[in-house]
Amino acid sequence: MKKRLLLTLMVLLIGLQAVIAQTGSVRGKILDDKGEPVIGATIRVKGTSKGTVTDLNGNFKLSVEDGATLAISAIGMKGTEKSAQDGMSVKLVTDQQSLRETVVTAQAIKREKASLGYATTTLNNAELNNGNNVSALGALQGKVSGVNITSTTGGPGGSTRVVIRGEKSIGGNNNALIVVDGIPINNGNRTRSNSLKQVDFGNRGNDVNPDDIETISVLKGAAATALYGSDGANGAIMITTKSGKSKSKASKNEVSFTTGYSWSDILKYPTFQNQYGQGDLNGVPDDRRENFSWGLPFDGELRPWGQVIEGQQRVKRYEAQENNVKDFFNIGKAWENNLSLSGGTEKGNYFVGLNTLNSKGVVPNTFLDKYSIRLNANHDFTNNLYSNINVNYINGSSRVDQGGQGEGSVWNNVCQQPRDIPIGNLKDLNDVFNSQDYTDSNGVRRYGYYGAYTENPYWVAQAFDNRNKYDRLIGQTTLGYRLGSHVTLSNRFGGEVLSDRIYLKSPKLNTVAFEEDFYGSSPKSFNGGYYESTDNFSSYFNDLMLTLNGQVDKLGISAVIGHSIISRRSNFLSSNIDPVTNGLVIENFYSFDNAKSKIAAANSLTRNRKVGLYATVNFDFNKFFFIEMTGRNDWSSTLDASNRSYFYPSISGSWLFSQHLSDAGKKIMNYGKLRANVSSVGNDAQAYQNNNPGFVSTTVSSGFGSNIFPFNDVPGFSYQNAIGNRALKPERQLGKEIGIELGFLEDRINADFTVYSNITKNQILSVPTPSSSGFTTRVINAGTIKNTGIEAGLRLTPVKRKGLRWDLFGTYTRNKNVVMDLPGGVDQIVLGGYSGMSIVAAVGKPFGTFYAIDLLKDANGNQVIDSATGAPKSTTAPVYLGSFQPKFMASWGTGLTVKGLSINVLFDTKQGGYLYSRTKDILEFVGVTPSTTLNDRQPFLWNNSVYENSDGDYVKNTAILTDVYNYYTAANVKPAAQDLVKAGYIKLREISLGYKLPQKWFSKTFIGSGNLSVYGNNLLIWTNKGNDYVDPEVNSGGASNEQGFDFSARPSIRNYGFRLGLTF
Repeated sequence: MKKRLLLTLMVLLIGLQAVIAQTGSVRGKILDDKGEPVIGATIRVKGTSKGTVTDLNGNFKLSVEDGATLAISAIGMKGTEKSAQDGMSVKLVTDQQSLRETVVTAQAIKREKASLGYATTTLNNAELNNGNNVSALGALQGKVSGVNITSTTGGPGGSTRVVIRGEKSIGGNNNALIVVDGIPINNGNRTRSNSLKQVDFGNRGNDVNPDDIETISVLKGAAATALYGSDGANGAIMITTKSGKSKSKASKNEVSFTTGYSWSDILKYPTFQNQYGQGDLNGVPDDRRENFSWGLPFDGELRPWGQVIEGQQRVKRYEAQENNVKDFFNIGKAWENNLSLSGGTEKGNYFVGLNTLNSKGVVPNTFLDKYSIRLNANHDFTNNLYSNINVNYINGSSRVDQGGQGEGSVWNNVCQQPRDIPIGNLKDLNDVFNSQDYTDSNGVRRYGYYGAYTENPYWVAQAFDNRNKYDRLIGQTTLGYRLGSHVTLSNRFGGEVLSDRIYLKSPKLNTVAFEEDFYGSSPKSFNGGYYESTDNFSSYFNDLMLTLNGQVDKLGISAVIGHSIISRRSNFLSSNIDPVTNGLVIENFYSFDNAKSKIAAANSLTRNRKVGLYATVNFDFNKFFFIEMTGRNDWSSTLDASNRSYFYPSISGSWLFSQHLSDAGKKIMNYGKLRANVSSVGNDAQAYQNNNPGFVSTTVSSGFGSNIFPFNDVPGFSYQNAIGNRALKPERQLGKEIGIELGFLEDRINADFTVYSNITKNQILSVPTPSSSGFTTRVINAGTIKNTGIEAGLRLTPVKRKGLRWDLFGTYTRNKNVVMDLPGGVDQIVLGGYSGMSIVAAVGKPFGTFYAIDLLKDANGNQVIDSATGAPKSTTAPVYLGSFQPKFMASWGTGLTVKGLSINVLFDTKQGGYLYSRTKDILEFVGVTPSTTLNDRQPFLWNNSVYENSDGDYVKNTAILTDVYNYYTAANVKPAAQDLVKAGYIKLREISLGYKLPQKWFSKTFIGSGNLSVYGNNLLIWTNKGNDYVDPEVNSGGASNEQGFDFSARPSIRNYGFRLGLTF
């Protein structure tokens, strides 16, 4: 099959060369009515079959005598006839704007959208940046159908996950490929530690400055990205950055400056109860050490709180502090500036951009600073020789707070503050009553903070220091030569170099309470620790491409033949003084010389290379019927030589049926296109998955702790736990798609509808292996995932006249995902979670299904109660629950422009998925949620409950009562499944109000134009009933496959601010 397809492509290409083997004597350029080059315009010699098409810059060359009549036409433009003249420039008038849209497709090839046989969506800079999101990936939310985007924080620095048309790979990456100016870039997930104690510095795709982006195109199906082979298996985000505009006459350069200032705060706080305060009804009702709010009802009376220190004690009223959690967080602030210089001549253009972003987070002491500089330039050295270059340098540094469980988690400690504690009063760490480390007059180190079981969250935010610094250089240069009017040879070389450093500091502390008699068994004792890592990553890409095009009467033919080399290298080095198994000797001395015992060090050098040959052939039948065939063969270094070569083909077609309508018909339906495609792509293996196991330093564990060899100068090594597989093959994805695009009433109504299906088989999985083998896992090819779905988009323009325009728009996506099979004997693959709540891929279930112990129900759905204790019974084994994947996603919005004033509003929603929330669990445990006030905390009769009698029959429960306190606080009573919440939400994603400042204001100044806008993003949220706790988008797994997992994840934020733009 592969050989037949390659032979077919080669025959077509040879035939194409024969068709276009001619020399030209007339050169020219075709422009639209805005002066932009028209790509793919047809130029035919009238009365003959001779013709050609324009290139990416609108240029053409044709063998014809001066004075001959040329018939010139293009999709969406009014045709014209002109006399042939060397150096001619022709402007075409736009006829149907919807047909003129240009899309950057795979390998940065520009195509008319009307000719494409697959679904794409393109946003320009204004559409992308309406909400002024500092993440270009986050700014796509709600604007593109078929794309599931999750931003873990909603603000600077957090991870953003982009999944197109469903989860496809169980053991691999599901994020879309990010391509900037033709170069795929590293979009690595940078969540350190683990999801139970996560430190999320964000992923690399967010480094691109949104203001530098000219357009961003989303290539959704496998047919759209088949030319990228395995790299494009998950779809692609094609980012094209700004360039200067070439001009026929010399003119002044343009300077543009924008500055913006924004504020941020927490988007969604949990709902709290305000009836009961600090204490433990089953212990000391008014216990001032407690993190529990299981105390007495509020009475408003004065009551002492905290420790007695040197005969003094704080006093406050025993009443709810309704905003105490809110009082802890700052108002975040961010200042962003963009300065650019651009210009151009007839021969070339340039763009230079500078960007600064300085933000302070909502958590004390957190920040993000980012600086970038960009240079883009294009130049035609001669009529035939041209080049372009894009270079972007980025420098960033940040400090973030830790999430999850443990003493270093700010949010975990904030959540456990009793309802009557004024958290804002704990801010001054020099106040002895707030201190975690205070030396008394006898030289004894003590803590004065009230809590025996939590830490002062302000101290945690100060003492646990998590920082990241990085330097990144991304760039590409292209050199091309036009070998006549129909053939162009070009070479694009590019890549990136990244140095990423992470520093995590955990404090060493040993203090006792001032009231030792009362607090005696609760010292503050931390071993301290230090982690440091350096990841030096580099990647290089080279694409040599031969582009051919020709015109035979009404048949247009174009083709690209390419050779690709991809090389990636990562050199990772880390050292860790683990605060659990090791520790610091000297406080506040963060050096690897300061470890109690041997440090855990790791280093790895990962290299992989891929070589590819690819080709695409496009047929254009009279500008209404289009066929595209592509094929790519890769040779990957991550697979054994016997399986290293693999081929990915695709075929797509589109029929522009509106071209057959009469002129009267086109006034009603100005645009109509049917499209369909079939394709095959896939993922190759990760580096070294086919290798035999290597050696690792041995760790011996016992009841007295663990030891890392060498021990007493005796070295010890053992094999790694995983077995590689030299027979690995690449994962294979088979995709099908059919869609229709419609435009009515001169684009007053535009609709797009797609049905798709893709099956990914030969999954590369790590599966359990019998311990008798000496290993725990092995890597194999097995497993199949299927995704089927629909996508729809609609845009209406009820009003469109001079100075006034009103748009309404929306998207809808529904994807059904199922794991069809796994290797024999394996029921599920664990994707993440923790021991009490697993996130799995299980046969017959959606990817990302939750698996945990749940409440026990009888056959009629009644809750089974323990007749002896009144506690609800749980299942004896875990059960499958819902998935984190939504059943559908949708968005809707409006844009209104009235002369110089513009308003844009965007809502979006996800419905049908689930989220595990440890935030809910810990809030209920400490008694601060309304659910813990059930029946005024008196024993209650569980609705629709039964108990098992002595005969083993279930009997309706009418008298056995359940204790609220015991249900929420006792171990193993409330099962983990009860902390699953529905993950549905509706968000006011963006709103902006812009004003184009009157030109007369600048008539006597050096300022050319100006605009002012106010905006907000991630502004409001409405969650499903039962989720009174968190924004469902927060996640402890960053951009990995571990989703729907709130293990006390950092809360998300809303942002709002203003922006001023000026040109000079």
